[in-house]
Amino acid sequence: MHAEQLVDWNQVEAELRRLPMPGFVQGLRLKWGEDATGDEAVWVWVRVPEGVTAQPGALEDIETFNERIRNRLGELVPGIWPYIWLEN
Repeated sequence: MHAEQLVDWNQVEAELRRLPMPGFVQGLRLKWGEDATGDEAVWVWVRVPEGVTAQPGALEDIETFNERIRNRLGELVPGIWPYIWLEN
């Protein structure tokens, strides 16, 4: 059975938006579906200002936030594969 049949995706998205975010994160954009292998996946675009990765400590903050996303998704939707990207 696919995760999409068992999960309230709106609730999952709301939970992700409640995670502590670095101050420069402007928001999240999410898309749910199957990846190229047919596995359930979620694509998460983290909106950040252009050039933010050049700021001291920003990459570490982004990686910490990405890990929070992965961990929370693992709790809410075990087995889902997250693809996390930055976008401006």
